[in-house]
Amino acid sequence: MKRQIKNLKSKGIDIEKGLYYCSGNESLYQEILDTVLEEGGEKKELIKQYAATRDTKHYYLEVHALKNIAATIGATELMEMAAKHCEAIKKGNDALMKEEAEILLNKYEEILDIIKE
Repeated sequence: MKRQIKNLKSKGIDIEKGLYYCSGNESLYQEILDTVLEEGGEKKELIKQYAATRDTKHYYLEVHALKNIAATIGATELMEMAAKHCEAIKKGNDALMKEEAEILLNKYEEILDIIKE
């Protein structure tokens, strides 16, 4: 799926950062975006499931992976939100997971929608 990556910038994606992580290779960046889009639905469901069952171990693993991929594609706001959740879990505080998992998932969905365009 080809997209105009420059359009992502106007939607809040830091494409320069994403391209930096891809050594300036636009094709690789496109492939990563495609993978994020393909796996997004499944990842969202896992995060939702782990939050609902209060499975902090698996929630942390999925959100940590989300943090990394968000950073890689330049989705800075999503990356920061995910990092906040990871830090809370590492400190033994699952309140953020309980209270704000849906907010994190909504932001993730927003990023997936941006990529789809």
